[in-house]
Amino acid sequence: MLSATHTHVANSGQSHDKLYQIAGADKSGSGYDQRNFDAMVNGIVASIERADANVEPGNISVTSGNLSGATKNRSAKAYEANKDAGSFDSNVNETMTVLELTSASGQPVGMINWFSTHPTQFSKDSTHISGDTKGRAQYEFEKKMQSDPTKAKTFVAAFASSDEGDVVSTQGNSKSAPGFGGSSDDFVNTEIDGMRQYTRGEQLWNGPSTPVTGPIDSRGRWANFADCTVKGEYTQGAGDKKLCKPARGWSFAAGAENGPSDIPGIYEGMTKGSFSVTDKYNKIDTWALGGLTRFALASFTTILGADDACQEEKAVLLPDGKLGMAPTAAPVQILRIGNVALVGVPAEATTMSGRRIRAEVSKQLAGTGVDNVVVAGLTNSYMGYLTTREGYAKQHYEGASTEFGPNQLGAFLQEYSGLAKACVTVRA
Repeated sequence: MLSATHTHVANSGQSHDKLYQIAGADKSGSGYDQRNFDAMVNGIVASIERADANVEPGNISVTSGNLSGATKNRSAKAYEANKDAGSFDSNVNETMTVLELTSASGQPVGMINWFSTHPTQFSKDSTHISGDTKGRAQYEFEKKMQSDPTKAKTFVAAFASSDEGDVVSTQGNSKSAPGFGGSSDDFVNTEIDGMRQYTRGEQLWNGPSTPVTGPIDSRGRWANFADCTVKGEYTQGAGDKKLCKPARGWSFAAGAENGPSDIPGIYEGMTKGSFSVTDKYNKIDTWALGGLTRFALASFTTILGADDACQEEKAVLLPDGKLGMAPTAAPVQILRIGNVALVGVPAEATTMSGRRIRAEVSKQLAGTGVDNVVVAGLTNSYMGYLTTREGYAKQHYEGASTEFGPNQLGAFLQEYSGLAKACVTVRA
C-alpha cells in the first residue's frame, strides 16, 4: 500500500495523466519529468529493500484519540446537505489513530499516524520543497526517538492522511481566504499546525494502547470506473446507475473556500440548473467581466461537447475523460493487520464519504475481530475527489472535482464492500 501524505510544495512532474501534468507544470511548461519520477520510484524501492533487510519478530499496538480545534470543514454548506450530518458532533473527522511498532525485545521500531487534514500551510507562492505539516510532525517525532536516517536501521515515523477532502487546518496559510487565514509567515503556520499533530501523536504514543492481534490479510483489485454499474443498494434508492465519463465542473475552476482562484465569473455552487452566462439565477457575480469569462468558457465547452446528462447537477467545464486526460481505472484495497483494517482510497474523500466507507467496511467485517477501520487517503493512485451524493448536488469544489458523477461514492462503497466480504469468505 503506497500512500501520499499530501503537500502542495513537493516535487511535481510524476503523473502519467495529462490533467495532473497540466496542473503540475513548471515555468518551463513541462508537466512530467523522468528524473523526478525515477527519484521517487528509486526512493520507494530503496525504502522497501531497507525494511526487508531489517525484518525481525515484533509487536504492534494501536491507539486513538481526538485532536479537536485543529481543523475545520472548508465546505460546511455542502457537508450540511448530507442527510446524516446531524448524527455527528463534528463536521470533520477529529480522530487520530496511531500504530506503534516495537521489536520483540521492546525496542521502538516505528509508528504510523493517521489524521485528516490538508497539509497546506505553505501557500501557493512558496518556491521551496517541503513535507509541510505532516513532514514537520514526522521530523519532530523522529528527533524525539533519536532517529538517524544515515543508519541502516533506525526509528521511522510516518504522519499520513485520511479522509481530508473537505478539511483544512484552522491555522491556514499566508494566502488563505478571509476566515481561513494564518500568519503572514508560512514557516510559522507550518510550525504551529505540525506541532499540534506531533504533540497529540506523542501523547497517544506515551499513553495506553491495545495489542494488535489476529490474521494479516489483503484484498485489492483494479476497478474500471469507466464501465461500472452501481447497484441500487449503493445509490440511496435511485436504482442501478452507470458511472459517467470523468469530467470537472465549473466550480472546480473556482477553487475551494480557503483558496479561491478568483477567476472572474467563476464561483462555487454553479450547478446545471442555476448556470447562466449572465448569472441571472444566483446573482453572485453579475459584473461584465464575469459574464465575458463565462461566455468565453461556455463557448469553449460547447465546442468540446462537454455537456453530459449523466453528470446531473454538474455543469461540465472540462470533459477530461472524453479528452483522455484523466484515469478511468484505479486500484482499491483493504489491508488487514489483525484487528485493524486500512482502506486504501485513491482519491481525496470528504469527511462524510470517509464515515460511510468506514461504516460499510465495519459492517462487512463484523464478527471477524476487526474493531478499528482507518481510511488511508490518496493511496496507490489518484483520481480527484470523492464526495457524497448530497454533497455532489451542491457542486462546491469537492463535488465539481468528483469525476465520475453523482454515484461515484456508491461505486467505491460497492467495491470496498466486495473486498471486505472477500476478506471474510476467501482464503488463500
